[in-house]
Amino acid sequence: MKRVLILFFLFIYFSNTILCQPSWYPVNNFNPTPSFFYGIDASFINDSVGYVIGDNGIFLYKTTDKGETWDSISTNLQPIGYRSLAFANDTLGFIGTLNGSAPIRSFAKTLDGGHNWMTLVDSLLNPLDGVCGIEIFDNRVIAVGNWQGPGLFYKSDDWGTTWTIKN
Repeated sequence: MKRVLILFFLFIYFSNTILCQPSWYPVNNFNPTPSFFYGIDASFINDSVGYVIGDNGIFLYKTTDKGETWDSISTNLQPIGYRSLAFANDTLGFIGTLNGSAPIRSFAKTLDGGHNWMTLVDSLLNPLDGVCGIEIFDNRVIAVGNWQGPGLFYKSDDWGTTWTIKN
């Protein structure tokens, strides 16, 4: 019985060592400008194409090769506290701010892959609401968060034109 247990544990150990997925490794060619880039959120639209935004928002990067290389995207974003990012495809994306700071308030939307962002204005959005997380399901955009007060749950079924809010 002792021999069976030893063989079992050796099998488990070597199976995990040999059969596990490759581990994480640093991307050596990611040299953001400035060098103190702090990635705050990422959004992948498939297994190859993804975006990452820095905490001050003026640094948006895109990969088309599973994160091996990253290209800077020139944007019209102002340096404020961005907190969340979600892309539905190569052109349509959403971004949320931490505290609804001007000029984009809580939400912004891009239709050109992140180069130009427009503020999403809705009578239900308080200028001080913050958006800490965004997800996209089909044509539905879901967002959560709030900077001041109780947490909120936002939903849009028309790509961010109108919103419903739940406490």
